[in-house]
Amino acid sequence: MKKVMLLLMLVSAALLSSACEMTGNIVWQDDQTAPLLTIGNVRILDTEATFEWTTDETSTSVFSMGSDSRYFEEATSFETTITGLQPNTRYDYQISACDRFQNCAMYKKYFVTALERNEAPQPEQEEPVSQITGAVVSVDAVEGMKSVAIALIYALLGIAVMAVVVRATYTKVSSIGDPTERKLKREIGEAEKMLSSDVQAAYQPYKNARALYSQLTASQQAKYYDRLVAAYLSLAQHSKAKEAHALADKYIAGTITKREIERLRELLT
Repeated sequence: MKKVMLLLMLVSAALLSSACEMTGNIVWQDDQTAPLLTIGNVRILDTEATFEWTTDETSTSVFSMGSDSRYFEEATSFETTITGLQPNTRYDYQISACDRFQNCAMYKKYFVTALERNEAPQPEQEEPVSQITGAVVSVDAVEGMKSVAIALIYALLGIAVMAVVVRATYTKVSSIGDPTERKLKREIGEAEKMLSSDVQAAYQPYKNARALYSQLTASQQAKYYDRLVAAYLSLAQHSKAKEAHALADKYIAGTITKREIERLRELLT
């Protein structure tokens, strides 16, 4: 037993050590700065409009106008042309740009198309630029996150093994030299064994366990309370089923009393 516990402690220490080594080389980075979104040349005609914009760092971008949304892969310069517009009509649009840490800048505007092809359109109406920033942990992308996950698994395994060692040690120490607890453990184990094969035979060891239980200290009783209650519920269920079966036989034979019918209904609900 001592050798097994020593081995478990060594395994726990090794797992925790591996977790520390794996997390020790991770570089954490906190980026909360959104890309600088700059709107460039905008050309608005009667039935089409062209937009150009740039960012100061590599970003993905989305251009949205009504139900039309256009997605752009990572770049620093973007351009799109919208066709099929109606002359002399207002259109709202939005441009967003996000870096790889999901810090985003948003730009909202609206414009009015020209009445005719050669007529100068009305100037764009500008709304404030908003930024969304968020602290993001960078562990060299996917590989870093995998390292963190594996390290956490090693740490949890180490803690679990250590918990098993501590619990086993506590159980062994607390039960040494207490014959009453040893007897109760044996009786309740016998009752649980009988419940799966011969329920009637489980009554006696359960009664013995109940008598021994009252002689234990509060801390000792806490260890066996759930098992004792589970055994009691199983036996009570068996007793009710047996009584219901007997009353059902009397009902079929026509010898059951009114009070017994009420009892049978009570048992079946």
